Amino acid sequence: LGVSPRYNSHPLPGQSLSLSEAKERGQGDGRKGFLINLIGVHLLTRIIERAYNAPVVGREETLEKRLGISFADSGLLSLALTHPSAVNEAPQAFSSSNQRLEFLGDAFIDFVVAQELYRRLPQMSEGELTELRSSIVRGETLARVARDLSLGSFIHMGQGEEGSGGRERESNLAATLEAVVGAMLLDRGSEAAYNLTLELLKLEL
Repeated sequence: LGVSPRYNSHPLPGQSLSLSEAKERGQGDGRKGFLINLIGVHLLTRIIERAYNAPVVGREETLEKRLGISFADSGLLSLALTHPSAVNEAPQAFSSSNQRLEFLGDAFIDFVVAQELYRRLPQMSEGELTELRSSIVRGETLARVARDLSLGSFIHMGQGEEGSGGRERESNLAATLEAVVGAMLLDRGSEAAYNLTLELLKLEL
């Protein structure tokens, strides 16, 4: 057919490849391998996006803009948004949940509210301050604040939890809000976390 043997995809029996032909073929195989890996990463990203109902890239940045904050370590914010169900269903994508950050944020919010009430309401007794603080830091109040921010739409969550209404569940919303405050405390320090807490609870205080 007039085709040069150099362009045959496979050598004929007993025919050996020249050094340049072998190099050319190796480069072609390398390009194929790169494309296959690239396609694999793309498919994995799409699978995670579909499973957790939001783009993997850009979720944290969108929330930062909504809150008016900026994290030096975006991984801390991503962790604060990770519900335990995401870890259970996709451990290859999520290695840890937000529960430890929730613990930290819960304690810090309690401190901020207590201090602000003490400063602002010098006429109140200890019992009155305690009652008022409890009404502000309770799950129902924090969940309402989180709902106003549409925080549920940013949570990394397993399909089972989401299917049972997890994105609007009061306990999930309150826990995630606390975890975000905890993440800010670790990332930017107490002053930034204090200011964030005041901003989040400005209608309650």
